Amino acid sequence: SSKSPESTSNRRREYQSVLNVVQHTESSTMPARVLLAGLQQTDSELDVSPFVARVAAVLHLAGVDFKYFNMSSKDKDKPRTTNGKHPAATVDGKTITDSFAIMNKLKECIPQVKELDSHISPLDHATFHAMETMLAESVYWTSLIFPRWIDDEGYSHTFQNYFAKLVPRFMKFLIDWQVRGTMKQQYKSAVCRSFRLHCILFQSVTLHRIQSWAWCWWAMLLICTKHF
Repeated sequence: SSKSPESTSNRRREYQSVLNVVQHTESSTMPARVLLAGLQQTDSELDVSPFVARVAAVLHLAGVDFKYFNMSSKDKDKPRTTNGKHPAATVDGKTITDSFAIMNKLKECIPQVKELDSHISPLDHATFHAMETMLAESVYWTSLIFPRWIDDEGYSHTFQNYFAKLVPRFMKFLIDWQVRGTMKQQYKSAVCRSFRLHCILFQSVTLHRIQSWAWCWWAMLLICTKHF
């Protein structure tokens, strides 16, 4: 029996709607293309920067394919950064230069990364986030970066242990200017960021205390007004 034009049109609309759903599902579950720039030559080597190593480790654990670049690479696809920070990553065409921001973007865009924490309870996740923030914002900079790169006596030991055999003595100024200068800049940025966070926390706590005292005085005033 021949099909009416109306039924054929309805079938086409149904087929198109199903196709649209399938295409939308496939596009939403496809992993984003990730480009990562660090300090090593290839991603098969453990990066000397713990922040780069952290992002690379998560990508490997999640089974996400990504392309790795050395920060000094001239490749046009390398994630570009204007502040010299590493890691630098491009996720869904957007370049990010902070490891915390990169991790948040990966969890937002790539299901495999988000599933890594799916078994963690909200309480454990909050505890982990607090510990992670403390280590990244305080311990790393005060216990590792400051004694190695900022303190003059500590830096002399750093140069002697890490660079003396690699760099001629007369070229020490290059390490002082390029490497130590970069570490000083990052240390200053991190300390300022941590200081701002502490200021915000102090302001919020102070405001809360003022509000609490204001409510107490208001309650006492009402009680005194009623009785006297």
